[in-house]
Amino acid sequence: MQAWETPPHSVATGILDDETYDWRAVVEGMLLTGGRPLVVSETALTEAHALAAATGIAVDPTGSAGLAGLPELRRSGEIGEHDRVAVLFTGLRR
Repeated sequence: MQAWETPPHSVATGILDDETYDWRAVVEGMLLTGGRPLVVSETALTEAHALAAATGIAVDPTGSAGLAGLPELRRSGEIGEHDRVAVLFTGLRR
């Protein structure tokens, strides 16, 4: 694991972490819990943030990024119509 040579751009800037010191623990936790990485478009991030902001919660685009994956997981069938999910808003819009 290494830092970006040329940092990419995203509305969710906190996802583009250039620090690699914690990657091993993050990946280990993902693997141990059956998780996997999910890549979404900038459009999905922007739409998810608009939806999150409509709740009145002062969340930033990084903090609402988890919501961007929900429609994709629904489309793929990984989350069913009657499944319950929790999405955490973790970043504060200042």
